[in-house]
Amino acid sequence: MKRYSNGVAKFLFIIGLFITIIGFCTVSLFVYLEFSDSNHYNYYGSENERFRMIIQTVFYSYNSFGFSGIFMIAAAELIQVLHNHHKKLEETPTVVYQKQEEEEKQEEVVRLKASEQYKVHHFFEQLGLDVEEIIVPPFEGYIIALINEEAHLVELGEFQPKLLKFENYPEILDWFTNQSRS
Repeated sequence: MKRYSNGVAKFLFIIGLFITIIGFCTVSLFVYLEFSDSNHYNYYGSENERFRMIIQTVFYSYNSFGFSGIFMIAAAELIQVLHNHHKKLEETPTVVYQKQEEEEKQEEVVRLKASEQYKVHHFFEQLGLDVEEIIVPPFEGYIIALINEEAHLVELGEFQPKLLKFENYPEILDWFTNQSRS
């Protein structure tokens, strides 16, 4: 039983084993009694009919008990495999993955398509403003445009950028204030 470290898997394995053993014993007893009674009382007309009935009884009974028990044992195995996989995931260091994600985000911050830059510059030119710098936060679809040393939050839409208020997006505001401090 050391194979199963998960309580549910152990329980299902024991139940499956119990169903299989009890089923095997019950069917064997039933077949024995059927065979002995059929000889004694001559239930069936011929030897072939008696043999056919006993084979059918064995086949159907073993199938129902056997499949039920094996299904429980298979469920126990599946739960144990998932439990072991979950344990391995908990043991692996997540710091390495977090560092890789941060590096990927920093690479994304640097990249802004030329068409998106053109949209932003063109949008502010229509308003009569000149964009000094475009900062790309790690939030997809948003940029921060610096105009006359004042930050403006802009959502990049498919057709035209939209000016937004920083108060409605506290996560981006926090990120920007942390970036401007460093």
